[in-house]
This record gives sequence, structure tokens and C-alpha cells, in this order.
Amino acid sequence: MFIDLDNFEQHKQTIMDQIKHCDFLGFDLELTGIKGDYQDTFEELPFERYLKARKVSMKYNIIQFGLSIFIKSQKGYQAYPYTFYLFPQDLDDFVGLQVGAIFFNSEHGMDWNRWINKGLGYINRAQYQKLQEDYNKDFQQLDQEELKTQFEKILDDVKAADKKTIQDLIDKLEKFNKSDDKQTTIETTNGYQRKVIYTYLEAYQKNMIGESLLKGEMKITKLTNAEKQAKDDERQKFKADRFQTKTGFYQIWECILNSKKYLVGHNCFADVMFCYSHFVQCPPISWEEFKEDIARNWPPIYDTKYIIQSAQPLEKIRGKLETSTSIENLAEFIKSNMNYIQIDVELEQNLYHTAGFDAYMTGFIFINLTKDFTQQELQNQKNKLNQFKSNYSINLNSAEDIKLNQKYVIYIKLPEEDRRNLQIQKNQRQQFQKSAFDNIVNTLKQQYDLSASRTIHYKYIYIEFNQEYNLKQIQNKLSKVPEFQECQLFNEQQYEKDRREFKEKEAKLERFDKRQ
Repeated sequence: MFIDLDNFEQHKQTIMDQIKHCDFLGFDLELTGIKGDYQDTFEELPFERYLKARKVSMKYNIIQFGLSIFIKSQKGYQAYPYTFYLFPQDLDDFVGLQVGAIFFNSEHGMDWNRWINKGLGYINRAQYQKLQEDYNKDFQQLDQEELKTQFEKILDDVKAADKKTIQDLIDKLEKFNKSDDKQTTIETTNGYQRKVIYTYLEAYQKNMIGESLLKGEMKITKLTNAEKQAKDDERQKFKADRFQTKTGFYQIWECILNSKKYLVGHNCFADVMFCYSHFVQCPPISWEEFKEDIARNWPPIYDTKYIIQSAQPLEKIRGKLETSTSIENLAEFIKSNMNYIQIDVELEQNLYHTAGFDAYMTGFIFINLTKDFTQQELQNQKNKLNQFKSNYSINLNSAEDIKLNQKYVIYIKLPEEDRRNLQIQKNQRQQFQKSAFDNIVNTLKQQYDLSASRTIHYKYIYIEFNQEYNLKQIQNKLSKVPEFQECQLFNEQQYEKDRREFKEKEAKLERFDKRQ
């Protein structure tokens, strides 16, 4: 089912009740952009990939949030898939678009008009808390004596230029109150005077309401008790509706977090990043702080991409896979090769890359991949996420991530560039880098078993060995290479420290929007 501004209120309570009583939730996002400023590489450390994903998630937007709610039944499962269109409602917010993402989503039937015109608003955690505080203040009823005290304090602070005018207006209103007239008009000269009059009406004339007109005029109307109650009810309904509209999808998001029902995605690191940056806050610069927040405050997350690639009980199934592990391929493989569990579901359309359908298929894959897992085998997969084109998988449970490539690696840091004459320095630097790379690698090949070598980030030489060697011996060997005299030799821990200092300093200079 597609959910937008037109039908959100109609279905909201049903969806929230289903979330509270479900067994787990499949989720998937369609986004306005996904690529960073440079290509993903295997050499990137997890914190580097995180900082890049952090920047992307703040730059682009969510088009659709797919949520599929799975509830166990006697025959298997019942599923309730929803596709929420989301669009920022604050006029000061922004929308970022990437051309590739526009083409991709258009090819898969994205309704752009519905997204823009009917998309649900959403806010983050801090914005929600502030909005809720303001909303609660609006409904706090001060007693009459408190209102009078508040008004007298305002009156004491009135500027001399306004004091006589305000007193004349109050006298006129008191005279009007004693009359049989139903309505009158008064003239003010500025917004401050109107504010004082509104406060006066609340404190002393509960049977009157004011309405600002053009050119400083105010229309004052007497109300019966029934009319006053009707007006108060109308005002409260307006404020409540405005609160609901502004919070929008955040109500669903908060229900998901509070339910503690585990979230199942497919290759979902980017989805997690976008949820955090759009519904929680600007992600912290610290990778460890981000992971700690997720592990402490979110439900458990399962990534079916990580599960199919890493779970020990699925080793035989992995051996039969002849295609990529995309959602489409995995779903078709399960249907063709496994005695799969049936799911009772009503689908408006079977269209991959529609968020709700992908969320449903992700849940279908999860159910059938893990149906024979023990509790411990399932627990072993919790909060572990796949990373595309990386030597690491993500472990949200710990500061340490999962290294997939156990090769021994060293890094050689090239000298910093001299910025006094950039063009000359650029040419010299390129020549030096090529010479340093060739001579260092050729020297090491004479004695050591290398499996890979390349220049990364324009400032390091990455060298991978097939076995571990003594770093001191490597340094002694390289000391005979002239170019090495200007370089620094790092092991993996030293490289991470050096790289982290640079990248975190760079991240602190970046500015996004009011979510930060």
C-alpha cells in the first residue's frame, strides 16, 4: 500500500498497532542520491567509509521509506507492506538530487509528482522534542490570577510611547464589555500593542476574542460560553492537526524504535545512515559514537546481504549460488531451490525498487535463509552489515569491525606537498610518486612475497603481503631506497591514526543544514 498525505491519518493507527504486535520489520529506502565525491575502494577503513556515507546522507533525501510488517501465523507469516512517500515540509529545508538516482528511479516507475505534492513531512529527534515542548506549552492552561499577573508585568514594561494608547484601548474595551454591542473595532499602531491587547483579553475578558485586520485594526467579538468553547475546540484541533502534519512520518519512526522489533534490510548500511541523519540527527564525526548510539537505542538490525555471504549454516547454499546476491536474484534462487515458507500478503504491484515491495522481499529472504538457524546462529548475525567493495564488514556491536582480508599490510606515507608553487610542485610530486612507488615496490619484491601494491589517496603507497613480516626488517630494507628517506612507514594501526586525524579534521569543517 502506498501512503502519502491523503491517506496517512486514515491508516496511521492500524500501521502502528501492526508494528507493536509484529515479529519483525523489513525495511528499504529509495533515495535521491547515493554516491560520494570519490569511488569506494577496498583500502578504505570503516571509519573512512562512514565519514563518506555521513556526508552523502546529509546531502541527499529519502524519496520512499519501505516498511513490511511480518506477523507469524499458523501457516507461516502474514506480511503488510507499505511504501511511504516522504518530502520535507519546512520551506527552509533543501532537496538534493543526483542525476543517476533520478534516471534509476524513473526507470522503475517513480511517481515524482506524488513525492513532491503528497509526500509526508518528517523531522528528526531534536526537532520533534522541541515541537512537542511548544505543543504542550500551547495547551497548558494558566488560571485567571496567573494570567492577570502576567498581563500586569507586561503592562509595567510597556514603553512610554505606547502606554497612553494601550490604556485608551483598554478603557474602550471595558466600555464595550458593558454595552449590548456584539462587535467593535479598535485601532493599534504596531504589533507590540496588538500583543498586549491579546494578553489583556486572555486575562480580563475571557468572553472576547480578537482578530487582526489590515492597517493595524483589530476586530473584537463577544462570545457566549458555547461559542467560546467551540472556538477553543477549533483552535486546539488546528494546533493538534498542525503538530501531526509537521511530525508526519516521525510518528512511525518513533513507533519502530519503541517496538524493539528487529529491522531487516538488504545491503542496508546506506539505509541505516539515511534513517539516522534524517530521523535522528546529523551523524557524529566519531564512527564509534555512531555505532554506540545505534546499538543502544535502535532495535537489532539484520542484513540479508551479510547473512548470505557470511553465515556458516548457509555455506552449502552459497556454493549453489551462480548469480549476484541482489534482492531479485536471492528471491528467485530461494523460490527455485528451497522448500520456502509461504507468506500471506496482498501486493498492489510486484515491482522491484519500489521501497515497500523491496522491504517485503527482504523479509521473505530473511525468513527463508534463517528458518533453520539456532537462536545463537541468528544472534551471531545481529548488527553486522555488508559493505560494498570493502575489505571490512561492519560490526555495530563493537568498536572493532570485521576484517575480511587477513593479508599483512603496510603503508608508506609520501611527503606532504609544498603549496608555494602549486603547478611546479604538482609536476615534481607526480614524478616523485612514480619513482618512489616503482623503486620501493621493486626493492620489496626482491625479498618479500607481495600480493598487491598501489598508491591510495594520492599520499600513501599501499602494500599487501601474502604473509606477515617484521616491520623493522622491512624498514631496514627500504632504507637503501633514496626516495624512502622522505617517507614514513606505517603499520595498519599507525596508518589508521594518521588517516583518522586528517579525515576527522576535514569533517569538522563541513556544514550541512539545520539538522546539524
